[in-house]
Amino acid sequence: MKKSITKSSLVSKMSMCDADELIEFIGVTSGESDLNTIALKLLSLFEFISYEVQGGQEPQIFIRLNDPNKLRAIVKGEIKYSNNYVIKAKQKHERDVDVLLKFFTALNGSKERWDFVENYFLGEDVLYETPVVSAVSPLANAIEKVKSYSLAPYQNWDDIYSFFEDDMLSILMQFKDNNIPMPDYMSICFKKDIIKSRALIAWSEKNTLIFDNDVSDKDLSICASKGWNAYRIFDVEIGALNGVLK
Repeated sequence: MKKSITKSSLVSKMSMCDADELIEFIGVTSGESDLNTIALKLLSLFEFISYEVQGGQEPQIFIRLNDPNKLRAIVKGEIKYSNNYVIKAKQKHERDVDVLLKFFTALNGSKERWDFVENYFLGEDVLYETPVVSAVSPLANAIEKVKSYSLAPYQNWDDIYSFFEDDMLSILMQFKDNNIPMPDYMSICFKKDIIKSRALIAWSEKNTLIFDNDVSDKDLSICASKGWNAYRIFDVEIGALNGVLK
């Protein structure tokens, strides 16, 4: 037992440490790891030290599944789960990464970088400049009608509620209560993949789209460059939507 302790490199470091706590990395591929592990166990057994090991060769996280059937259905694509807090956190993270990438890789010289930083803290969109639209590109021409779902057979909002997730119903009901006209397409796919995200609903003759909240800023910027009105469903303002659909 004494040999295991005296030959441990970790114990040697502890003997030279004046602090109350020592944090060290222990590799798992060498014989030295076994010596250190034995030494820690012996010293702990005799109550000379207390220690904690975090990680290891096969670190595991144990998760309790309260509803395995629901998780199974999500994995199989039978139901779709979304969380607005997670979506917004993901969007913020991706945007922050894009901002830093542009700052370090796409700018030339100190002046550009200084202007970039200044515009960022002034609240301007430093990733996507507001496009100048010389001519509106008709949305109807960009919709892949074969792969999109026509709502022509439906006359009322009540008839299409069942197509949407529960958390969207309150917004669709507001559309109905505020006399927003029925859209003409749902689950819209675009020609030539000009926009990667599928839109939830569209008024093709009014060049207006509503996406789920996980649509990227880039896709929204592309819509703006074509003169289309594009919104995230949980961010859309009824008054603004009513204005563009009149």
